Amino acid sequence: LTYIEQIYDSANGMKVPLTGGNSMVNILVNNAQQQAAACCVPLTANIMVPPELPFENVDLCIILGNLLDNALEAFLIISISNSYNGQLRIEGNRYESIKIGEQYCGIGLSNVSTVIHKYNGDMKISHNNDVFTVSVMLPLVCR
Repeated sequence: LTYIEQIYDSANGMKVPLTGGNSMVNILVNNAQQQAAACCVPLTANIMVPPELPFENVDLCIILGNLLDNALEAFLIISISNSYNGQLRIEGNRYESIKIGEQYCGIGLSNVSTVIHKYNGDMKISHNNDVFTVSVMLPLVCR
């Protein structure tokens, strides 16, 4: 009930409201469009809902509201895999490269991790006997 009240309250400040169909859908989509615009994230909605539905608006709010919230939490995901000889050097939580003739080995992934955490992202490292993978996720939406 609190969630629905917040959605209705935010509907009062809408600049160009979506109209037609179901009023609850209009409010939820308009709210999502405003949040996306505030963060410079494009949001396109193609909505076709009859004015009357065979279920309660509260249930519609739970379904559509949560799915729209999830859509607004956009991420940039980068995953890079490469082959390697299966040899690893791990010091504490830090992977150190095994490059012949390199003076500053092992700082690259540490630098990547520092930048990822600066932007509240996440980094995962995985490997098997011949493939080494680093995956990073960075949030694109301001909250």
